[in-house]
Amino acid sequence: MLFLPESIYRSRRRIVEDLDSGKLTPEQAYQRMLELDRDDGIALTELGGLRFEAGDAAGAQEYLWRAVDAHPTQGPPYMELARVLEKQPGQEAFGPALVELCMRKTLMNPELLEDADEDAALITMPGLEFLNGLNKVEKLQVLVEATARQRDQEPAEVASRLRKYRLIHKLQEDSDLDTGVVDEIIAEGPAAVPLLVGVLRDYAQDFIDDDDISPAENALALLGEMGGPAAIPYLVEFILLEDADLSGAASWAVGRVLDLHPREAAAALAKIASGLSAVDRMGVLQILLRRPYTDADGVILTALGENLNRVDKADCARLLPLLLTSSAIVLGKRGIELGRTLLRRNCHLVSKRVRSECEDLMAELTSGGLPELALPKPSPWTVYDICAGNAIWDDEEEEDDEEDLAPTPAVRPPLPGRNDPCWCGSGKKYKKCHLEADGKAADEGEFVPLRRRIGEFLTDVVPRRDLERARDEFHGDATSDGEEHELAALDWIIHDWIPPRWEHGVMSEFLERNGARLNARERAFVESSARSFISLYEIQEVEAGRGVKLNDLIAGGTLFVHDVRSSKTAVRGDALLARVVEAERGLELGGSGLRVPVTHIEQLREWLEADRSDSGLEWPEYLKRNVPRIRQECFAIVREWVDNLRLANRDGDEILFSKSVYRILDHQPLRTKLNASSDWRADGDGVHYTRLNGERTVLGHIRIEGDDLILESNSRRRQEEGKELLRGLAGAALEHRRDEFTTQKEIKRRAMSGTGKPPEG
Repeated sequence: MLFLPESIYRSRRRIVEDLDSGKLTPEQAYQRMLELDRDDGIALTELGGLRFEAGDAAGAQEYLWRAVDAHPTQGPPYMELARVLEKQPGQEAFGPALVELCMRKTLMNPELLEDADEDAALITMPGLEFLNGLNKVEKLQVLVEATARQRDQEPAEVASRLRKYRLIHKLQEDSDLDTGVVDEIIAEGPAAVPLLVGVLRDYAQDFIDDDDISPAENALALLGEMGGPAAIPYLVEFILLEDADLSGAASWAVGRVLDLHPREAAAALAKIASGLSAVDRMGVLQILLRRPYTDADGVILTALGENLNRVDKADCARLLPLLLTSSAIVLGKRGIELGRTLLRRNCHLVSKRVRSECEDLMAELTSGGLPELALPKPSPWTVYDICAGNAIWDDEEEEDDEEDLAPTPAVRPPLPGRNDPCWCGSGKKYKKCHLEADGKAADEGEFVPLRRRIGEFLTDVVPRRDLERARDEFHGDATSDGEEHELAALDWIIHDWIPPRWEHGVMSEFLERNGARLNARERAFVESSARSFISLYEIQEVEAGRGVKLNDLIAGGTLFVHDVRSSKTAVRGDALLARVVEAERGLELGGSGLRVPVTHIEQLREWLEADRSDSGLEWPEYLKRNVPRIRQECFAIVREWVDNLRLANRDGDEILFSKSVYRILDHQPLRTKLNASSDWRADGDGVHYTRLNGERTVLGHIRIEGDDLILESNSRRRQEEGKELLRGLAGAALEHRRDEFTTQKEIKRRAMSGTGKPPEG
């Protein structure tokens, strides 16, 4: 069961109370939690740590591998497993790889870093103590890049074991999956199925943000394609969810399993039917109504009518009439007889009123004929369509009444639903295309049509050539790739830019031409937007799912702005270069802001003070006129910081990823000497060797690939030491061919993702 009943949560709370009061030891408490839910990720992780502290490394590993399988989207089990494996001979290389996975997951939820141990991510990262002065997010970004850079040094065992976990992280990280990733996950076969179920579990138990349904939607589709009948119990739990994407993907997935494994899938439904909740039984009924041939002998329907005494009385009153009707529709006259039997067996479980209604229903079905069952058309979607975000699911509540043919007055078309095709004609779902850009607000988007009118006005009245020049001015020498940068440019063009032929901005011109047709609130919104300007705001507090409390570093004062997206990525202490406007929910962030890390705030403030003073302008006018220059200065500050950052390993040597390639002239003497060497430790597979110092710091790696031997280290000195050891050890068995080095400049370039820009907010 993925969606746990409230009784389990209540029992957990009582166990925690007993643990806090000393009535239970930690071992006893977490074991009891596992008795409630064998996949409890916190209990598995804590028990793994307790077993390790008790000297039972094997027991610790068993618990922790179970934890990462059951909750693959969560970081803590990976970190704890890394802590255990780095201490096990022959398994040390798992440590950095598992920490990288943990760090990547943490970066997806930066608010988790607020109370995190400053050095937690450095536990298994020897040689990376160069991060002093960076905030926690920046540390993780550099660490992740540095760790990923060394991935080609991993032993084959590590790469093979962690392949499926890395693929699942791609599913977690990317809302839209390309066909290559989908094929890779499918190629993992049964090994990936528990992890896909784990993604659903993390969504069901609120470990994944409710607003981010893509991992769950994609996991459902993949389970339908590759999970087989064993996935049926998990898919059924999602069929009747309110979210159309999840329920649509779940229904598709069950149908796909029934298509691929008809007998086995039907047997799986029959096996679980009598133990399902009322809601899940209704989901199975929905499946049978769409695919009546699945239960030609009525075994599933019969099982759905068993053990109803375990179902809540109110739910039973809703379920029983549906069960009777579905039996008649699916099985015809045989279904009516089955319905009568089910009613006799369960009539004592419902009120007299419901029982009477069911009897009337059976009489009507018997005398009035059976409802005609209209079978749905085969789904047009494939697993690739769903995982790419292109599947659009039917939503009966939003369907138009096709019988209403009366003419209607011409009005502006309403915004499409989340799952409808986007208004722009891209063919994508609205939520995957323009939903965020349209800024749909919590109160159903009072100003969304107005925003669209302003956007259309801009393109109607400003020549394309002028708009292109404005974009060039905004971006300067920096790349304009990416939706965020284009949104920022559009925000500036609409609010601050003055077209060559006008004396004021786009908002003011729109107000002059259309003001008479605006209501009072719309006019106030346009006037406020026209006056608005960017400012520099320090992030004081973050309220996840709502917004952020900001301190205006220019004008002074604090304000709370509603912005769900920023509340998920903002880091307290950093700053935002952003626009605040009066909108539907009060104060909101407009356009696309720029995050300024805490280490750069003071430098930017000093530059702003000096530049504003030189301009002779007051702050509002200065900020409105100089957005492109201010942004470019932000980028310049970041580039300067990166250029001055010195990366060093534990020995204090400058980080320089070094690689030496040798030709093996005589294999047997080389392997014999390497295996006997006290300087190089064999990793057990005959092709990988590691050099450690007395503190077990990794100084270098060797791997043998055919007739090539490759030596790698993270500094020039360590590389020269390794080469000297090889010369003394191998002698004539090796021929040096070339050296390769990755400079700090390249490392920094990779860490900045090739943009040289701070992240957009």
